[in-house]
Amino acid sequence: MAELTKLETKLAEVTGLAMAAQAATEKVMTLARQESPTLISRLEQMNQEAAETERRCTQLADSMEGKKTAILEEARATKSKAAR
Repeated sequence: MAELTKLETKLAEVTGLAMAAQAATEKVMTLARQESPTLISRLEQMNQEAAETERRCTQLADSMEGKKTAILEEARATKSKAAR
């Protein structure tokens, strides 16, 4: 795996947290449908914002020559840590 700079590592962390946020909001939406349906629209917006952040970060990682795979691997590790 390529060695990441501090900036690339932070990009990976942001990407991973955006991934985790999507999973978390989906889980909360499932609970909210039963207990508090009024929250659904706000949770959907949060989920869309997290998806957009992930897309933008991935696009940025694409532009970093030879680092995309390492950045996305680090992002998945961050997502896994956040999900605990």
